[in-house]
Amino acid sequence: MKAATFISRTKLSPLDIHIKGFSAEDFSGDFLLLLSNHIGHCRKLHISGGDLEGLTRVLQCISSLPVPLLSSIRLSTEDEVEFHEQIFPSGAPRLTTVYLDGPCLFTIHQCLSAFRSVTFFRLENIGIEPKDGGRYIAFRDCLMAMPSLNHLELDFEFFEVSQSALPITLPALRFLLVDPESCGILLSCVQAASLATLSIAACDEDGDVFDILDELEIRYPSLKHLILTNVIVPSDRSDNFPDLRVFAGKFPDVERLTCLVIAENGFYNIEYFSASILFGSRDARIAYGKVTPQWPKLQTMAIKSDHMHGLNACRLERVILKLREVRHPIRQFMLPIKSLSQLSDKDRTKVGRLVELKEFAIDWPTPFLPED
Repeated sequence: MKAATFISRTKLSPLDIHIKGFSAEDFSGDFLLLLSNHIGHCRKLHISGGDLEGLTRVLQCISSLPVPLLSSIRLSTEDEVEFHEQIFPSGAPRLTTVYLDGPCLFTIHQCLSAFRSVTFFRLENIGIEPKDGGRYIAFRDCLMAMPSLNHLELDFEFFEVSQSALPITLPALRFLLVDPESCGILLSCVQAASLATLSIAACDEDGDVFDILDELEIRYPSLKHLILTNVIVPSDRSDNFPDLRVFAGKFPDVERLTCLVIAENGFYNIEYFSASILFGSRDARIAYGKVTPQWPKLQTMAIKSDHMHGLNACRLERVILKLREVRHPIRQFMLPIKSLSQLSDKDRTKVGRLVELKEFAIDWPTPFLPED
């Protein structure tokens, strides 16, 4: 096996182990012995795309061994990942990044001693509902067992809990991403006084705004950057936009708003879209009238889409001037480079006297990039 040859040649050098598309038969006794002999200088252990039996054999082989260099672990199989014994009971002092796809919440407590230093954590393909109260408690205990947790990404199959569910208190959390189906209910459960950046979907697959937030008590006093994904511009008109006032009402103190736009007909106007968001009007054509601006502390607006976007400097200037009339603090627009290139030097200078124009950047940590 080429992998065995590679591992044996590393000797005591820091080692990154990536195992993909495996089955239990791939792990002979000799290969498992090789893994156990070298896990002590492993920095990354990523096992994905195989069967549960194979993963279980690997974990049984290495879980009791010291891992002084391990900084990243990623586990994923075709089935629910179960932990039959404690993982790295002596601790993993350098383990900061963990990605678990489909873990069994009833056995995840076996990992907690190893997760004490984790700062980046992603959970995928788990389900929680009221009749399984034990799953929510296990989920809550897992998150709260990581005192240094700074960055959390959650992608559920489903998430429902009772109104009396205990809160999840995460004092160190600064970045939170939640998948569309569970964002409202989960956000009402998570208490994160230090949360600075939140990424949630604006619309469901049908283009309807997630207005459940309006019914829930959600407070993030330190939130400065809101990222709205899946902002759908309907196909009937390119100047008719989703009503996002519910987000402005829930998060009025954000200073930066990022919108990732999906245009169903493949085209939309950035200046109309900006007006509809900033003035809280679904129809951009009336957004220049006597409409109270939203997001009173917003300084930066960033817009990104893979679709075509029109950009008219005169209309954008008109939007900004209208905001200036009511002393709105907007000072920067971050737009795709293709959009900025539509402006002539004269127009860019003209708009640039009012606000700074910069190339789009999302400024979101990316510890969980897809692997080849």
